[in-house]
Amino acid sequence: MHPPLTFVKPPLLPLSPPPKPLRTLLCKAPSKAPSKPPSKPPRRPPTRPRGYWCSLSNTLSELARYLDGSTTLPTARELEAAGRSDLAGALRRHGWAYVADKTGLQLASIARPRSIHLAACTPSPPLRMRPYMYWRNFDNLQAQLEPYIQNGGLPTAKQLLQAGRSELIRAISIHGGWKPVAKRMNVRPSSKPDWSDLSVVLRHVRLAAQTAGLSDAHLPGVPVLRRYGTRGLLSAIRTRHGGLSNIARIMSSSETPSPPTLRKPRVTGLSTRLETKSCAVQTNCLNIIRPRTCQPPPSFGEWAGLI
Repeated sequence: MHPPLTFVKPPLLPLSPPPKPLRTLLCKAPSKAPSKPPSKPPRRPPTRPRGYWCSLSNTLSELARYLDGSTTLPTARELEAAGRSDLAGALRRHGWAYVADKTGLQLASIARPRSIHLAACTPSPPLRMRPYMYWRNFDNLQAQLEPYIQNGGLPTAKQLLQAGRSELIRAISIHGGWKPVAKRMNVRPSSKPDWSDLSVVLRHVRLAAQTAGLSDAHLPGVPVLRRYGTRGLLSAIRTRHGGLSNIARIMSSSETPSPPTLRKPRVTGLSTRLETKSCAVQTNCLNIIRPRTCQPPPSFGEWAGLI
């Protein structure tokens, strides 16, 4: 027979504490209070009277005391690192280049160039930093614009940008724009050619012919003027000076030029003054034939001798 089965009671395990409710966790106050932000140090009272740095003599004296015999004008970063931001602000007010010119000091950016290109072109570029309210004086603007005046007119904004003189554009806008500045300087508002002047048009036509390699006996045609001529030349010839035929008549004749007309002049092969023929297909030009004199018809006696 089988032995009787015995049941063994398992040992009791320790019970884990019940979880705390979520509401208790959310509403529980923090154990430590947040720290207060550090308070700013009290502002130091100014050691200089109001308007002290507006005087250039005061700025130069403070600068000489700071340099202590050095010949290089420090940068704003160096002054701020040394705790002299007040001196840096005064130099910024009067202009770094102006102070360097007055004291004979050398700018730190020129004494320690950052690139080979800057070191190579250091003597050539003009000083760009101007003293305070420099461009408010019209005489200063006029002196800076005179080297860029061409054909009796002011330079355009694009020309000034290409020359690296964007500050002149702002200075012109300060004084009212191109037209008021040109009126005060007694020049035209733009350096573009004056297409209403016939001599200017003829000069540009000859220049386009020389650029295209044409001889003096040929007038450039439309394709040549579009490629080698100045912008606006072809439009001025058509709208203001009677077209290419009238320009050809003027260039081939020593007489007084006829007034321009918008109607295309009629050119015939029997004209005794000028005969033009188009050769635009071959050379893109109009061939100019010099004036020729007509021979008088033979008299009756000469006809009788020929019979």
